[in-house]
Amino acid sequence: MSPPRRFSLWEIETATNRFAKELGAGAYGTVYLGNISGKQVAVKRIKIDMENLFPTFQKEIDLLSTCNHANIISLVGYSDEGGEKIIVYEFMSNGTLYDHLYEHQEGTPRMTVEQRLQICLGVATGLKYLHSGTHSDIIIHSDLKAENILLNGNLEAKIADFGLSRTRVLGPFSSKQVTNSERGTPGYIAPECFEANYKLSRKSDVYAFGVVLLESLCERRGWENLTTYAIHWIMKGELEKHTPDYVEENFFPDCVRACENLIRDCLEHDQDKRPTMKEVVDRLQSALKLQKQHGHDWSQATNQRGKSELLLNIPKALSSKTDRVVLYHTSSGMIVKSQEACQEVRQILDTYGKRVDERDLYLHREFVKEIQDIFRPAKYTLPQLFIGGKYIGGVDEVRKLHWSGELKKKLERLPKRDYPSFCNACSNTRFVSRSMCQACCFWKND
Repeated sequence: MSPPRRFSLWEIETATNRFAKELGAGAYGTVYLGNISGKQVAVKRIKIDMENLFPTFQKEIDLLSTCNHANIISLVGYSDEGGEKIIVYEFMSNGTLYDHLYEHQEGTPRMTVEQRLQICLGVATGLKYLHSGTHSDIIIHSDLKAENILLNGNLEAKIADFGLSRTRVLGPFSSKQVTNSERGTPGYIAPECFEANYKLSRKSDVYAFGVVLLESLCERRGWENLTTYAIHWIMKGELEKHTPDYVEENFFPDCVRACENLIRDCLEHDQDKRPTMKEVVDRLQSALKLQKQHGHDWSQATNQRGKSELLLNIPKALSSKTDRVVLYHTSSGMIVKSQEACQEVRQILDTYGKRVDERDLYLHREFVKEIQDIFRPAKYTLPQLFIGGKYIGGVDEVRKLHWSGELKKKLERLPKRDYPSFCNACSNTRFVSRSMCQACCFWKND
């Protein structure tokens, strides 16, 4: 590879129109938009008073000079003239992964599950390249996080910010003690990094990647004790319950389980039990394949037959209940949107005074498997309504039928409830335990 170009300060000022357009700023410096030879670039200008960062400036230049990979940010050049420390990179028009997860712009579409996994696969592939040593030295990034993952116009991921990265040429990594500032960012730091005699290891990057994959799916910041909670979710097989609605409703079960297992292994406390990045890439490719295949199957079946005809797994015990209204819902408040939708459907049904068999997935785990089997392999959201053994739909379908008067027709011949419409405990406006509220009871009147 040719050495990076050394720009004069005048060239940098010209390229940025005297640092006119700011792309982002942080504690250590500011990034500006520039144009060099008709090509947009990102220009990072380190604060003059941050002399302690000057060694990391040179380190980043040295490391990026040796890298040539689609998932590693490309170094265009640098400038150290006039006491300045400036690095010029390729421009990434879609900002950072952090921007898309936590600073989403109103009116723009959310990333799909497939896009999230594809981004993480790009990150994993980039780390695999760094860890392989095929380009020159083995490189440990040491500060992988959502803010350091940049996205181009096609949402392809590139790893950036190599200021804390370390290398080795041959043999084990240096046993030199790592300072606190060199360990990385809290929330992404592997447990062994806090040990007194910690030695650099590729497995610390694997741990950080596990956090990135987890927060990419859950949209919960890595530094918010995410891993502490996540292990409990994963052990219970409930990862999808802690993802946003727009992720959960399109996150197919087989892919969920594959991602759960991969995240769990990446976050292993014992670094020797963590997979290599090569293994991570292989497993993530398999998970992505499952997501794509299920998405294709669902799309094809829906286009050909319609969603209601696709649900052919309705058990006989449910389909035979021609006089029954069955509502699958949740009383959990962890996903506010789902709880509000469930409450809206319950209140709509209440106006008709009919007996409703309420199946609460939060209070009764057996209903989780029941509804999963009904919708398999597709993903479902709550609530879901069945009338007379036939599938009706979720909150949108119920709302439309209610407004049009069709819901009244579907319910008119069904038995009336034999319990009061409202109760003193909650007036049917919130979920409480069954012992307190008749309106929230699960009725088994066959």
